[in-house]
Amino acid sequence: MDRTVINLVSILVGGAGLFTVLTGFNVPELNMSFFGANPYAVKRDAIESTMKWMFAVVALIGLFLQLCAEIWGANLPDRSHDSNYYIILCVGGLVVVGIMLWVLTGVGNRIAKWQWQPTVIELQREIFERTKFVAEHDGWTPDHWETREAITAAGDSERYKANNMKTANEHLGQIEKLLEVESRGDLRQRVITLQPMFPK
Repeated sequence: MDRTVINLVSILVGGAGLFTVLTGFNVPELNMSFFGANPYAVKRDAIESTMKWMFAVVALIGLFLQLCAEIWGANLPDRSHDSNYYIILCVGGLVVVGIMLWVLTGVGNRIAKWQWQPTVIELQREIFERTKFVAEHDGWTPDHWETREAITAAGDSERYKANNMKTANEHLGQIEKLLEVESRGDLRQRVITLQPMFPK
């Protein structure tokens, strides 16, 4: 161990903190209009906040190593190895830092999910319940359910139900994307898959 090794390691670890800019949750849906809070913005903010804190800690560890070297490293030699050793150390260090970033990003996303998921679920509850109603009532919305006989008599039932199913599919697709759930099956099966996430 020498001062050069400590300096290289602290630079690599501290530099990992700069990669927080690469872990942002950036999606075009943030520019869309929503009634009330934008659930994509809620999700993004939770992820960004978690990642900033996590990688700030990583950067602080690098700075702490540098401070320790300056304070208690008076007896450490400046260099005790040849250049090839330090080149190998840098390459190996970059590999370790890359793995560390991948692991920390995964852990950070999981921690952030615990924060944003309950809020996003509450924001999407009304849309989910409406979509669930459409799936369970053959394409009828709660608004049209009571007057379905009059709509059917007028010959407009198929048009109403087709439009309602199209809207329900769009809403369910948005919920699945937000909650990171794979879309499988027809509308009713997809509703059943999401139902445990929306307890009464």
